[in-house]
Amino acid sequence: MIQFEHVNFQYADSDAGVTDICLHVRKGECVVLTGPSGNGKTTLIRLVNGLAPAFYMGRFSGRLRIDG
Repeated sequence: MIQFEHVNFQYADSDAGVTDICLHVRKGECVVLTGPSGNGKTTLIRLVNGLAPAFYMGRFSGRLRIDG
């Protein structure tokens, strides 16, 4: 399970990031993220795999839960 609850992330020294993301992916579900360049798809994946904000610095708020 992956849960984004009102997640915000803004990269350091940039206006880029994501704002107020609410998304629940249940165990066994497959989700496809689509959209134009610059809409936050890569940022969401970086948040899930821990690269943001650990490697890609920035401001994070909200709640991100993985496997509870």
